[in-house]
Amino acid sequence: MPKNSTSKLTGRPQKEINWDTFEQLCKIQCTQSEIASVLCLNVDTVHDRAVKHYKMPYSEIFKRFSEDGKSSLRRAQFKAALGGNVTMLIWLGKIVLGQRDVDIEEANKKTVGVLQNIRELITKQANDNPNAIAEAEDKSFRQRRAV
Repeated sequence: MPKNSTSKLTGRPQKEINWDTFEQLCKIQCTQSEIASVLCLNVDTVHDRAVKHYKMPYSEIFKRFSEDGKSSLRRAQFKAALGGNVTMLIWLGKIVLGQRDVDIEEANKKTVGVLQNIRELITKQANDNPNAIAEAEDKSFRQRRAV
């Protein structure tokens, strides 16, 4: 607090900041404005006092505590997924493993394309060797019967 010429304290006393609350708010990704609102302080006051308290730039302070929050969230997501939460399993599969939903129409088109290729190969073989289809069917029948 500033002193006047008569050595008396002037101005109002600084409001105490609960730094644990500040850190928890950073962990849950609150904005500076939200943090200031919860602490009943001006945004600039929170910024300046945090820089003074932690002795580092505000961006580094926020990053430090928000990263803790992110890792806690990730841990909770994995715990939920491994506990059988199907929605979380699917979501993490997409995000972490790069899995994606299959487009049914796209899959059907690929299947039809494969079947057309097989049909063309069979037709070509039949033209080259008229007995090829009957031989293949007979071989397949014998294999199934042997099982």
